[in-house]
Amino acid sequence: MTTSVSGLITSFSKLSFLSDSPKSPYRYRPLKGDQIRLLRLLPPTRQKGYLHTEFVECELVHVSLEDPGQFEALSYVWGPPDRTKTIQIRTGKPQLRVKVLGVTDSLFTALQNLRYASKTRILWIDQLCNNQDDKKEMNAQVKRMGDIYRQSSCTVIWLG
Repeated sequence: MTTSVSGLITSFSKLSFLSDSPKSPYRYRPLKGDQIRLLRLLPPTRQKGYLHTEFVECELVHVSLEDPGQFEALSYVWGPPDRTKTIQIRTGKPQLRVKVLGVTDSLFTALQNLRYASKTRILWIDQLCNNQDDKKEMNAQVKRMGDIYRQSSCTVIWLG
């Protein structure tokens, strides 16, 4: 079987986006209208029968605050503000690329402990669902926090 050079280049191009450096930083997409972000906290990966809990993998999705679906809000102690840990955010369709996002040590520990073993957990978390580096977005989202907590099915409190 022979493969043309152009065929190989096309195949390579289709695969190259999958090999995004795991160190590529996650970039927030702007919210529109009444949208909020929710975190889809994925279960730990399992390889050869062992759970790999040393990293946290998730997705951030945009939903309308009018009809966000079922989610829980997380209230926790931020602790020191330094974002010393990273979580992995799946992006793309289907979520094949992995980007990283810095989080506080306290939030990283909460995410490791709050994820379900075999299903996705949907959470709203201030530190992740609001772009902390965008003052305009932060001001708008802070005004919605009461509505976000009311729309959640419950508030999970993490004390560490």
